[in-house]
Amino acid sequence: MGETETSTRCTPLRRQLKHSIQETSREDSSNIASKKHLEKIGFPLLQTFQRLDSTKRLRAKPGGVAGPRRTAKGLWNWLNERPEFGENCAMYSDGWTWHPLTPQALKDHMTHGRVLISSRNGQPSALCILLDEDKVLTMGLVAGVPRDVGKLIRMLRFLMFRKKRGKLRILLPSKSPLVRALERSGFEKVAKILVYQKFLG
Repeated sequence: MGETETSTRCTPLRRQLKHSIQETSREDSSNIASKKHLEKIGFPLLQTFQRLDSTKRLRAKPGGVAGPRRTAKGLWNWLNERPEFGENCAMYSDGWTWHPLTPQALKDHMTHGRVLISSRNGQPSALCILLDEDKVLTMGLVAGVPRDVGKLIRMLRFLMFRKKRGKLRILLPSKSPLVRALERSGFEKVAKILVYQKFLG
């Protein structure tokens, strides 16, 4: 499935996400039947995500990464134009559940120091939402230029070392070119996760 098709599929659902919940299941032989059944009864498949884990730490703090200095509105406008935003169906993950990413949600994450960015010429070039729970760091959304996304990942490896966390977990759309790049850098594919939408009455 190409990038355009994925984005087009997600777009009509973005406005409805606040009236729904996302249910997930691991993609294996046992849930192929579940996938067909859920689609039959009206639970659309939003996206298939690849989970990748790494325990590799970095002792030296890398440069080129900081918290955002611009307003939440400005960063939201940049993010909303990125193809990764559409590929993620306007969602971010805490590792188990997918949540709607709205301007207010982004602002809240910025307030609590959960957003990291890399910049070029005073403009954002890569962004991630970082969640820290149960001694695991989770990159629940990543967007931007691949080279600068690499800077964010190196910073997260450093934070693993500094915070004494045991694992770094990244969730990406399964067709993302970053999946292969992360495998080359030492990440391990752990599971494919199917994300469905269940409309609330």
